[in-house]
Amino acid sequence: MKESQIKKQICDYLDMIPHMTYAITQVGRMQLRSGRWFTTGTPGWPDITCCYMGKFVGIELKTKTGKQSPSQKKMQARIEASGGIYRVVRCLDDIRALILELQK
Repeated sequence: MKESQIKKQICDYLDMIPHMTYAITQVGRMQLRSGRWFTTGTPGWPDITCCYMGKFVGIELKTKTGKQSPSQKKMQARIEASGGIYRVVRCLDDIRALILELQK
């Protein structure tokens, strides 16, 4: 399954959870017509950020075989050091398990 398909499933699920607030992050580079490069977002920032039950949650989406980049691993460490929660999510079952964990 492609990451975009995983993202759709995850967002559809998050939309059904009461009191869930989330945002999808777009990080990348593009070249303008002038030839200058334009960077958006913060490298390593999770694909989805949530606030649920007073907790900050960063969700990095990956395919079954996808791996975190060095900047994503560094960001995970920063988020966790700040008291946030960070998860690599590969399927809908992963997000369901995370939500159950947060509800405890």
